[in-house]
Parts: sequence; structure tokens; C-alpha cells
Amino acid sequence: VIKLGHISGNWNRVAIDFYSRLTEKYPNLSLVQIHNPDSPPYSEDIKTAYNDMVDSAKCLADTGVTHVAIACNTMHLQRTNFITDTGLTMLDMVGGTKQAAIHCGYKQIGILGTITSMASGLYDSAGYTSIYPDDQDQQLLQRYIVSNKHVTRRADIQDLGDLIDRFTNQHRQMDALLVGCTDLPTLVPQKKYAVPFLDPIDILVDLCGSIHNP
Repeated sequence: VIKLGHISGNWNRVAIDFYSRLTEKYPNLSLVQIHNPDSPPYSEDIKTAYNDMVDSAKCLADTGVTHVAIACNTMHLQRTNFITDTGLTMLDMVGGTKQAAIHCGYKQIGILGTITSMASGLYDSAGYTSIYPDDQDQQLLQRYIVSNKHVTRRADIQDLGDLIDRFTNQHRQMDALLVGCTDLPTLVPQKKYAVPFLDPIDILVDLCGSIHNP
């Protein structure tokens, strides 16, 4: 029997964003959640955050959970290790997002995320060409992500919108923008942009739904 769980750490805004979308689209979905407010964000301490996620997953396993959703892109760098260390199936948000991009026919995709995930090529695919911000804007993006983990700064949100406009204007061949950090959707100003967004949280929500309604 498949039983679904959700693990989150000290990234409350992301956890709430994921859960609100999930319950809006799949209100009858059963989900066991563990939130560890003492677990550091991945951008601050990857090793400790990973170990905390494994400990939480083992607690979920004791309740009969078989599949886990984790709304964190950087965590997907450790997905294979996580599955080995916990014996649970971690839903593949990154792989699902890549498949969605290819299914949509996008050929040139701008990608935004942390320095760690961007340097890893996490969202690269043979099915499309990845476009990254220049070094200066990547450093700015990293600062926006890290400094707004707990308290959002209005000035940073406006600057983030400007960065996206600048990025899309520099690369007019871009078909879509992949928001490759789950902190970003709640930070990006709500306005019209030059290209559509690909949001991995939406993909993760639908993966959860497919588990609930196979």
C-alpha cells in the first residue's frame, strides 16, 4: 500500500506554499507531514540539512509511509543517496519538471536557482538548451534567496523582478523560465513577464496527486 509523506525543514514559506497548492488541487489527499524547524536551509548547511531529512524520513517510515515529497531542489542532488539511506521513494520533482519542459516543446529554457544547484547542472537536459544568468546576476540571485529565507524584504522582491526582466531581455530566444529554487515563487513579483514560468512545486503537487489517484 502506498502512503505519502512530506518532509520540510527551516523553510516555512516554501512548506506552506507547497501544502496550500496541494490541498487546493487535491483536497482529499492523505499526507503525513514532518516539519523540523531546527533543520537549516540547504543554502546554509547541506550536510546537516540532509542528515535531518534522513532522520525525519525514518520517522515517517515508522508510520508506514512509502513515498516522500520534499519541496527542495538542492535536496534532489542527494535523491539517490536519500533513497538508499531511508528505503523510501522520493518523488522526482526535478525529473518531472524536465519532462514537463520537453512535453511543452520548449527548446531554450532560462534557469534560476542557487549557486549550488546551478553549478551541478541539476536541470540540464538533452531535450533543451539551458540558459543561465551571468555571474553578477547569479550572485545577486543567491543573495536574494539566502537573505529572504525567513523575513522577506520588499526591496529584494522588486530587484528580483528586475533581474528576471533583465535576464529574459538578454536572451530573447528563451521559450520559458524554470524557477529552479522553491524559495523563488513566493518572492517573484506578481506581474507579466516575457516568457511563461515552469514551477517545480506545481510538478511535485501533481506527482503527489498521481500517487493518490493512480
